[in-house]
Amino acid sequence: MTPSLNIRNYLQLNPLLRVAVMLISGIAAGEYLQLSLSTFLLLCGVSLLAALLCRGKGQSLAILTATALLGGLLITFYHYRTDRPLPTGSIHYQAVIISQPQPRGKIMRCDLLVTALEGTPLQRSMKVRAAILRHDDRHDSRLSIGNGLMAEAEIKRPRNTTANPRFDYQRWMRVHGYEGETFIPYWKYHTAIFPLHISRLEKAKLRALTLRERLAKDFRQSQIGTEEQSLLLAMTLGDKSMLSQQTRDDFSKTGSSHILALSGLHLSIIYFMLLALFRSNLAGNLLSLAAIWAYAVMVGLPPSVVRSATMITIYGLIALLHRDKMSMNTLSLTAIIMLVIHPMSLWDVGFQLSFMAVAGIFIYFGPISRAIQPRFRPLKWFTDLMATSLAAQLTTAPLVLHYFGRLATYFLLTNLIVIPLTTLILYGAVIVFATTFFPFVHNLLLRLVGGLATLLVLSVQKIATLPGASIDHFYLSNQGVWLCYSLMALSTAGLWLWHKRRLNRLPRTEDPRA
Repeated sequence: MTPSLNIRNYLQLNPLLRVAVMLISGIAAGEYLQLSLSTFLLLCGVSLLAALLCRGKGQSLAILTATALLGGLLITFYHYRTDRPLPTGSIHYQAVIISQPQPRGKIMRCDLLVTALEGTPLQRSMKVRAAILRHDDRHDSRLSIGNGLMAEAEIKRPRNTTANPRFDYQRWMRVHGYEGETFIPYWKYHTAIFPLHISRLEKAKLRALTLRERLAKDFRQSQIGTEEQSLLLAMTLGDKSMLSQQTRDDFSKTGSSHILALSGLHLSIIYFMLLALFRSNLAGNLLSLAAIWAYAVMVGLPPSVVRSATMITIYGLIALLHRDKMSMNTLSLTAIIMLVIHPMSLWDVGFQLSFMAVAGIFIYFGPISRAIQPRFRPLKWFTDLMATSLAAQLTTAPLVLHYFGRLATYFLLTNLIVIPLTTLILYGAVIVFATTFFPFVHNLLLRLVGGLATLLVLSVQKIATLPGASIDHFYLSNQGVWLCYSLMALSTAGLWLWHKRRLNRLPRTEDPRA
């Protein structure tokens, strides 16, 4: 926010910010109040009627109230659709495997899309998290993405466990679209071929996930090291199953965990690479956006990728209109679209962190960048990267401490190394995928990208071993998070007012044309 703007002007320039705040407030209120669907419908109708009858500020207030009530209505309707009754006890069901089964000790974990119960097709398929008791390699090898499964087992509602009281497992399952979980002994299932009663979108996702698995096999069968394979799979295809716990901890300690999950950084790098290839005109922009969404479908449409693809799409479409591409309005519109489609996203940790990071960059990047502006022009890229990292870290730190109890102290050093390497790796990975039918070039490029991945892993490991690399086991309560953000808002407003008064005290130079 620039000093020449007051709060009212800022809200007028970003009208969707108020809408997003009211929608979020309504969703949160609806989740905790748990009023009936008819109650929210009645209240929405009354507020919309008031908006039609009122004028001026009264009309604006009524519209904002209707927006908040719409949020409550959306979350209530979501629970109405997903909280369908489940049969008790063991039941025969048909399902299709929608994620590659991963061995975890004596069980295989995967996601199922249940399409029929007791031979009766479901009108809307049900996503279930499955644990399948392992038998032997020959038997387990039948389990793969897209395979049909006939099973006899109980489907239960997810419940919280006492293992980690800070983690709301039941809400996490809802946020990620799971309606139940099931345990299947190996003698209670068999693979089968049967008609899939699923939507066209789900069928398209299955085909795309099958393609992703083929590309993943290309990495697994390559000559590069296991650590590099796991890193490339996570960064390019969103498959984190091969990542070791040590690698996860090292990236967490250095504040670079976002590199391991497909997010806005990854998609924006790919998007601008495509723009450079197709040119920044109408056709090039639309082709690039289509490629981004095709990629999002291929990796299974995880929430972080959908969120990033939505924001990039809005960015691209606004760029065609020659408007301010990246603003709080863009961020607000993305949040509104995401929450209207899936209101439970509000409790997704990735949703909260990504939006707070981008909001922090919009608010604090300018002041921090001006404060550390270098006299030597070539250093501007270096200082801008530092300003971006500081701005994002400032607004996400309370949430990181609340959820993970860990704060990286060398995040600036990490980002200076990790972001350039990530950019090179992603550029190289796109070319590797494009040269699949040219084995010599493909293998040569794959080894080069593997070398960059090795450098990235070694750099992160080295930073993670530095003294005081992270502050651990320091958890913030809900009240502590709200207190941090309240203090942040008050201090920002205070600094803005101080800067404005300081500018007003400066002597004004007379206009020489007067």
